[in-house]
Amino acid sequence: MLLLVSNTPCEGIKQLRVTKISYLKFSIDFKYDAIIFTSKNAINAIKFNNLSIKKDIKVYCIGEATKKEALNYGFKNIFVSKTKNLEGFLEEIKEEISKKNILFLRAKEIVKEITYKLNNIKEIVAYRSDFIKSEEKIEKNSILFFTSPKNVEGFIKNFGWNKSYKAYAIGDSTKKALLKYTKPIVFKNLSIKEGVKFLILKNNLEYF
Repeated sequence: MLLLVSNTPCEGIKQLRVTKISYLKFSIDFKYDAIIFTSKNAINAIKFNNLSIKKDIKVYCIGEATKKEALNYGFKNIFVSKTKNLEGFLEEIKEEISKKNILFLRAKEIVKEITYKLNNIKEIVAYRSDFIKSEEKIEKNSILFFTSPKNVEGFIKNFGWNKSYKAYAIGDSTKKALLKYTKPIVFKNLSIKEGVKFLILKNNLEYF
């Protein structure tokens, strides 16, 4: 049994949802030179609040899914990180953004690295991840692909952990959450879609 433990579905793999995204109400007094997006959920939060943001503002984002959502919204001036790691992302952009007023639309719970030691970043909590109950039956020897620490926590709340499970993770923060239960294999610089393709080929499975 191969499962993607994620809020976001991906073609070719069965999705297991143990959390849901809730968008929060906020407004923006716009005086910023650029915006940081580390998830497409932040862009969806802009839509949820019916905010109008100039499309030529500089956007810094992580991941192709976030870039795609930014393009769909109409942003034109987009920088995409070469790494999926948040700490590496900030290393890439910190010199460029050091003299700019930056807006960071973020999740309620984030890994510590993104806060960094830059006092020119204004953070607004735009969305949160809430746990949901799952009725899925998890087979022994299942292959589980986790995309965030929150999804690890949601999985454990629902199912606990069986030593027969094999875990894969996106990024170091997800790896860290799994180390309490198992030693996962980590995809540091792959997208979710690339990770899914790898797992299907590795395990000689067919796409759904």
